[in-house]
Amino acid sequence: MTLTKVAITRVNREALSKLSMEIKEFSLTEKYETKQEKLTLLNYTKLPLYFIVIIASSMLLAESLYYMNGIRNGIHIAKQNNSMGYKLPYRTLEIMELKDYRIYALFCAYQLMFIPSIVLGYVGFDCMFVNLSIQVITQFGILSYKVKRILTRSKNYHEGMKELILRHYRLIR
Repeated sequence: MTLTKVAITRVNREALSKLSMEIKEFSLTEKYETKQEKLTLLNYTKLPLYFIVIIASSMLLAESLYYMNGIRNGIHIAKQNNSMGYKLPYRTLEIMELKDYRIYALFCAYQLMFIPSIVLGYVGFDCMFVNLSIQVITQFGILSYKVKRILTRSKNYHEGMKELILRHYRLIR
């Protein structure tokens, strides 16, 4: 699954970089005139942070519990049947038989590095796409405030609408 996400991102890297540059351009609060537009931007930009914290911490907890369960099972197997040796939490190429607890502890410490790799690889792409999506939604929210403001002005609203459409054309396409 993680490799699929990496491959999709690699194939679409140019389009994603263009989108992120456009979003970065519109993420500055100086670009907006009214207080309501600035508050919309600030409120929507809090959402990805909550999502990242929740999903990363839950995935970290799940991977840590899986790792600890693997260590517990490996030690339990070694205690029951000493001739089999220890069993590692993650499948890796075993260079030697794991019958010594010190070597087993070193291999477990080595496999401890797998947890952040799995969490960041699995969750990182989801967080990136959620962040990009929320930024686009933010721009649509700000666009709706601008449309309301232009429509409340009775004179020359056609010119204002034309300017807004041209400015936000990148979001619509």
